[in-house]
Amino acid sequence: MIPVTIKRIWRKFDGHVWKSKELKESGYPSYVFAEMVQELSDKDGVNRKNRGVITDSCAIKCSDFNYQAMFNTIAGEHTNPFIFNNTCWSWYNIAESFISSGSIGYIGTLWPVNNDLAKTTAETFYSNVFENTILESLQNSLIHLKGTDNEHIYIYWGLHFACIKKGQSIQISRLIIAKKMLQAIAGRRDQISNIEDNETKKLVSDLIYWNYNQLKTNFFKELLILTLSEK
Repeated sequence: MIPVTIKRIWRKFDGHVWKSKELKESGYPSYVFAEMVQELSDKDGVNRKNRGVITDSCAIKCSDFNYQAMFNTIAGEHTNPFIFNNTCWSWYNIAESFISSGSIGYIGTLWPVNNDLAKTTAETFYSNVFENTILESLQNSLIHLKGTDNEHIYIYWGLHFACIKKGQSIQISRLIIAKKMLQAIAGRRDQISNIEDNETKKLVSDLIYWNYNQLKTNFFKELLILTLSEK
């Protein structure tokens, strides 16, 4: 049998929303929650012995931990992007944000990467990625890191069989990118009207400006086509 991992997301305790101000002000001692978790853990252990089929599982058992991925996102039939963030320390608190936003996979680094090795690795990866899976392409590109301090620097989030399809044409791909950028601008404009914090509002405004600037600078023809098609 494969070991079962259960993740509990608390909603309420004694009528109070979990981690709410009201629950904190109730003054429950910490051992109450510890005993509650222990009791549930004991029951899970008993129930696990009698469980023959695991339904609705959303975790994969890896060598070091059980990985609870967002499989509906990374395995969905969509054309959302794959991210190869070939920069220093790019795994830290970033991968999940990309995956939760719709990316099908993410490659990052565990520590500062040598610039020349990063460039060579990326060139080999992208020269293979349309003929192999993402994981196979990464594995093939790691030959350049053998015997160096960067040998085990890259980490991959995603399904082992995930692939990247070739686009129909450069023109169609550019139109798709421009359309996605316009959708991002529209979404952030809707978002900014509900933001009260001035610092956050400025950050979102900067993102909107950056997208507009990229469209005007690099996708002006596609922007005209999309604008005219909506009229």
